[in-house]
Amino acid sequence: MKFRFGIQFIGARTRDEWVEGARRAEGLGFSTLVLPDHFGGGQLAPVPALMAAGDATSTLRLGTLVLCNDFRHPVMLAQEAATLDLLSDGRLELGMGAGWMRSEYEAVDLPFDPAGTRVERLEESVQIVRGVLDDGRVDFSGKHYRVAGFEEAPEPAQDKVPILVGGGSPRILRLAGRHADIVGVHHDLRAGEARVQDITPEGTERKLAWVREGAGERFPELELQVGVGIFWVTPRPHTVLDGLSRRLNMPAETLATLPNVLVGSVAEMAEKILEQRERFGISYIVIQGRDMDAAAPLVSTLSGC
Repeated sequence: MKFRFGIQFIGARTRDEWVEGARRAEGLGFSTLVLPDHFGGGQLAPVPALMAAGDATSTLRLGTLVLCNDFRHPVMLAQEAATLDLLSDGRLELGMGAGWMRSEYEAVDLPFDPAGTRVERLEESVQIVRGVLDDGRVDFSGKHYRVAGFEEAPEPAQDKVPILVGGGSPRILRLAGRHADIVGVHHDLRAGEARVQDITPEGTERKLAWVREGAGERFPELELQVGVGIFWVTPRPHTVLDGLSRRLNMPAETLATLPNVLVGSVAEMAEKILEQRERFGISYIVIQGRDMDAAAPLVSTLSGC
């Protein structure tokens, strides 16, 4: 697949700041503006924030990366997603996840169930949301959700709203292979925190094997995504990586190989991303908002290639 780049924002202090950020991302060639889904920390609520960004732009796609399944009933989520896609003229990418941050659950007195239970709920939810978005109605009876006779949801503008499922554990990546259109290949967050060591090239190959197990023959149709957590344009990458190595307790040589770490010149970054697409098939790269301007030359170089 051809390269495209997303930009992940968190929040803004004013409407003008938010709108200007969205317009600037569109002007710099980013494909998608995405928001995570957390409580506090200046985080904007994803659905209204994306609608405001959609109103301010014309081609920028609007994504969630990702919505915590346990914060919303799937029918409510599907209706909001259909509405957002309709009112943005078909620009939604709906990212869904099982939830991982224990402290958020505890802050609002939600039970933080074992990872397997959360993933089970997510799989049922994805099927319900897919039914509503595709058909405008759904009847579903599962272990965690039961929906009887829901119909006449708003009709999305897209024939098929793409669903993204991201994660790093075997169960959720097999689930993504079965049901998603876009698969985010990330850290294993089952324990409630990221484990840097599990997204080495070898770890990434294991994760993609789980996606293939779930996807079967549809694997070539999937778009694979990775989020870049460390982005640093520098003529002295070894100096930067040595500093990060001490902080993260990982050899600099290993850090340099991680798919979610880009350190070096724009040309060196482009070479690494091209190699990753050849090796892993990853073509959808999400950059953090703080790195938007620094990443613009890379986006210009590789978008659509």
